[in-house]
Amino acid sequence: ARPGDRRPKAAVVGCLAGLSLAFVVLAALGVDDRTHTMATLLIGVVAILLWGATATAMPPMLQSAAMRHSPEDPDGASGLYVAAFQVGIMAGSLAGGQLYQRAGIAVMIAASAVLIMGALACVGLARDLFAVRAVTERKNPSIPSVANVWPAANWHEREAFDMIGIDFPGPPNLTRNL
Repeated sequence: ARPGDRRPKAAVVGCLAGLSLAFVVLAALGVDDRTHTMATLLIGVVAILLWGATATAMPPMLQSAAMRHSPEDPDGASGLYVAAFQVGIMAGSLAGGQLYQRAGIAVMIAASAVLIMGALACVGLARDLFAVRAVTERKNPSIPSVANVWPAANWHEREAFDMIGIDFPGPPNLTRNL
């Protein structure tokens, strides 16, 4: 049900690569002053559809990653993410408007492509960006449950509880599997 949750880094990298490709194509179409044919129209429509699909997919994936990093306070992590996202929209609108007014649409879209490629490079180079680590005692291992953020974790937490003895306080159903 949540394909972005299975491999969050790959999903985010894929979306950023799609956004980069869409912006590069749109910038190239914006610079090209030749007569527009049906092919350029179709290429532009496909690029806009790719842009829309990837831009729509990114926020939920990033929000779920933020919530995974803070399983003890997913609401706080979600709120912080939403506030940062809104500030990013405002700053992007301001910068994009200034670029559009002074340099034109092609330069504005090219700048967007460069920013997205920079984000793609940062995500690609970052190690453990989407990893969740937990530290616990060896004698009485106990890790807060993440089943409220990642429902599929419920079964795996029950299995670890049953087979290894790790306690997961706070899940909806910590019972033995076997």
